[in-house]
Amino acid sequence: MARSINPQVTESEVTDDFLQYRFRQVIAGFPTGAILENRVHFLNVGRIEVFENNLVIVRTAGDIVLAQFVFGNNPDAKMFVGPRSGDRPLGFLCPPKYERLNPNQG
Repeated sequence: MARSINPQVTESEVTDDFLQYRFRQVIAGFPTGAILENRVHFLNVGRIEVFENNLVIVRTAGDIVLAQFVFGNNPDAKMFVGPRSGDRPLGFLCPPKYERLNPNQG
């Protein structure tokens, strides 16, 4: 997450139940100086999309956007998702107890 260029993540924490991160707020390209926080609960993650333009979108099963990141290169974007062998949301970041919640990812 530290490699995300938009939002610029300053701090992150991964627990068994969620991913929490703090980032610098930017409005119209200008930093405001404010540090905002977002928490993504793994139970709510339905799918994660990685695009060729290094954009990663984390969505619920109902297509609500929980988080969005732009990375500097595609390998960093794919590393955020992690290995696909486990078919888990957020790859290696998500604890195994949530494997059963994402049967369609892969």
